[in-house]
Amino acid sequence: MRGRRAAAVALLTAARLAPVLLAPVLLAPVLLAPVLLGMAVPAQASTRHHPLRYHLVHHHARHARHPVHHVHRPRSPRRHASAPWVLTIPAIHVAAAIIPTGVNWDGSVAAPSLANAQKVGWYRYGAAPGAPGRAVLLGHVDTYTGPGAFYRLYLVRRGDHVNVRADGRSMTFSVTSIQQVSKQDFPASVYAPGRAPVLYLVTCAGTFDYVTRHYSDNIIVTARLRQTGPHRLRAAVPPRL
Repeated sequence: MRGRRAAAVALLTAARLAPVLLAPVLLAPVLLAPVLLGMAVPAQASTRHHPLRYHLVHHHARHARHPVHHVHRPRSPRRHASAPWVLTIPAIHVAAAIIPTGVNWDGSVAAPSLANAQKVGWYRYGAAPGAPGRAVLLGHVDTYTGPGAFYRLYLVRRGDHVNVRADGRSMTFSVTSIQQVSKQDFPASVYAPGRAPVLYLVTCAGTFDYVTRHYSDNIIVTARLRQTGPHRLRAAVPPRL
């Protein structure tokens, strides 16, 4: 009886342990299938559990002298700073630095900012002063804080000298005409291409509109080149702001 009871207990225990012991054997084909078939196990999102991504991140962190997101570009050759451009009109006591200007967002020609009201803007898409073509210099007549660079421009007369120093050369122009026109009738020829060196000085005039914050007219002074410095004029280099 004891022998039969022990045998029965042994068989019952083996039957209970059989699923646990056989599970690895039964699941082995399923677990090994991706490896045998060349399939990759999905990587974890965190770089901490991704050996390759972790290596790349920490490699750059150790060896980069600057943050990884910085892009290194080769340095451009050093350029010698050109001398400032200067405009002087002795007859009306004007002496102002010349800075380059372009166009506004609406396509109109840009004058210097109010912070640079004591400077004159050179329209850089036209000719340079003294070079073949029409060069245009624009200046404010005044601001809320006081007179601008061209406050006295209306006082110039025919024959007055306008001096420009640019790119290390001095040029003298002679005033040939002065006119006041409505901004609605501003002559497009001022910005048209040309051959002879002509200098235009432009500022505001007329009635100030407190709604639009603009003057109604423009004063346009035309001056022709008389002489340049001792050397032949080359293409001028724009001044640096």
